[in-house]
Amino acid sequence: MFDYFIKGGPLMYPIGILSLISLTIIIERTYHFLRFRSCSQRLLPRVISFIKKRDWKGVEDHLKRESGPLPRLLLALTQGHREGEGEKGLKEVAKLVTSKEISRMERHLSLLPMVYQLAPLLGLLGTVAGMIKAFQVIERVGGKVNALVLAGGIWEAMITTAAGLIVAIPTAFCYHFLERKVERTAKEIKDTATEFIFALRNM
Repeated sequence: MFDYFIKGGPLMYPIGILSLISLTIIIERTYHFLRFRSCSQRLLPRVISFIKKRDWKGVEDHLKRESGPLPRLLLALTQGHREGEGEKGLKEVAKLVTSKEISRMERHLSLLPMVYQLAPLLGLLGTVAGMIKAFQVIERVGGKVNALVLAGGIWEAMITTAAGLIVAIPTAFCYHFLERKVERTAKEIKDTATEFIFALRNM
């Protein structure tokens, strides 16, 4: 594999950097969404059990020990309720916090389209540069070149195109997958806020 990387030429380095950027963002965002899923399944019932006992300190202490969008949202709503905010005010709090959390979830995702658009272009540029070099060799020897040597030069030139596509295709897939996850998570946050406000209103 490293041999292919070297034969691909200097443009393999920026393609390699793009692949690392893509992989880092995808792993970090996937971990973030997995943590959210785990938290959302257990958090709200626990918090509502505190509310039913009117244990506001327990609610706040529990939420402060957690991290993620849902604990931050529920903590903001709890504090708003304790400060005397009505249902309308709590909905505004939920709207503001949800907007901030969606921005957090989308953090760095905008880099992925840049990766999957730029990687194949760099690959194509590397291939064109390699082909130019191969034909320059043919010109220098007056067209008398071994077919095997020519074929070797061409396939080496095409390595960068393959590398660019190898980076671009999974990056594009993961980007659209993560975008759908953002949409579904945003809906879940809004639904949780509505349920929590309803629980507070019926205290």
